[in-house]
Amino acid sequence: MQRASKLKTTTIVEDSDAMIDLPLELAPEICIETGEHLLVQVIGLGTVGTAQAHVLEKLGCDVYGYDLFKKAPLNQITFSANNPSTECDITFICTMEDQVENVVQRLKTTGYKGLIVIKSSVTPMTTKTLMAKYGLHICHSPEFLKEKTSLHDALNPDRIVIGQCCEKHGQQLQTLYKPLNTQIITVDPTTSETAKLLANAYLALMISFWNQTNQLAQKLGVKSEDLAKIVTADKRISKHGTKWFGKTFDGKCLPKDLAHLIKAYEAEGIEPTLLRATQQINDACGRSK
Repeated sequence: MQRASKLKTTTIVEDSDAMIDLPLELAPEICIETGEHLLVQVIGLGTVGTAQAHVLEKLGCDVYGYDLFKKAPLNQITFSANNPSTECDITFICTMEDQVENVVQRLKTTGYKGLIVIKSSVTPMTTKTLMAKYGLHICHSPEFLKEKTSLHDALNPDRIVIGQCCEKHGQQLQTLYKPLNTQIITVDPTTSETAKLLANAYLALMISFWNQTNQLAQKLGVKSEDLAKIVTADKRISKHGTKWFGKTFDGKCLPKDLAHLIKAYEAEGIEPTLLRATQQINDACGRSK
């Protein structure tokens, strides 16, 4: 595959609201600091993979996409439904969680030598286990996207978390993401994996809290909206969940990640009482519809 002779400075996105002005004058620094124009690969072109491909293209990388089931999300990337590339500097895994190890195993058997970055929401210790099992350098860098605004969220992150396998590759990812001009938090992979599950579990908890509040309000004959307005006037209390009265949290992420976190607690012999209650309230709310 031929590498581009110059950095791109524009990208095409379906959602015009996702277009932002990045400090792309920093992009040449990537080449200077890494010594090369990065060739990256995104495996899995669903919501997360498509957004990641947009970001990488915007950052001036040459992007190669691989997915068995989807078409390329960008005209500017090379796409294949046959084989992942073995020549990339970095491979981002954006598949479903149960496919992650299969991808790592395939990369290993094809002789891939570059860095692997798991963006899928996996259970704690997954990355370290795969590194030990396959003898590869693997980082974990979770996404924090809302499905409906995934492109905008990916281009405007409030933080980037890097669960580094080693200092060298952690620094490589920091350099790559530098033009996004946001805080970068570097930790070990297990911390990164756990933090992602905790973030979604907390969002789920707030929704269940306000759904149970809604049940009480109905019994007392008061308005849930009035209660929420008064309570969230305290700046310490988030408004998240106050628009969900009577609605369950669903979608691809919150239920799944909550279940993963419950299993993680159980695996360590800890009873996840609060998380179970969050799940039970949500299930009961769904049955009441």
